[in-house]
Amino acid sequence: MNMISIINNKKLMKKMLSIFMIVLLLVGTVNLFYVSGFATEEAAVDIKNIGSKIYNFILGISTVLAVVAEAVAACMYFFSSNGKTVEMAGNWMKKIALGWVAINCMGIIVSLFTGFFTGYQWIAS
Repeated sequence: MNMISIINNKKLMKKMLSIFMIVLLLVGTVNLFYVSGFATEEAAVDIKNIGSKIYNFILGISTVLAVVAEAVAACMYFFSSNGKTVEMAGNWMKKIALGWVAINCMGIIVSLFTGFFTGYQWIAS
């Protein structure tokens, strides 16, 4: 088989792509466990601080965006004379509120699970 016939064979290309993705996933997973196996207590504190800063940043931006989007949807809801636009604006207001609540709940869930694992230490082998 020459290179052109391999490229033109769609089944073979799909199979090669799936094998490549599996190998990539396995290499990524091995690297993930390799790095976390050598994590020290200082690294865990650093990771927690970085995650906290990123979450607070996302929370601040999502709050501002949710308020602006809710204001636009409320204006559409109250000032539109078209019934379809009013219904669409009401649906958007519900979706924005649910999205904002979901983003806030992520912090509560992470805090809850972090509380379960305080006091546990990684055992170096």
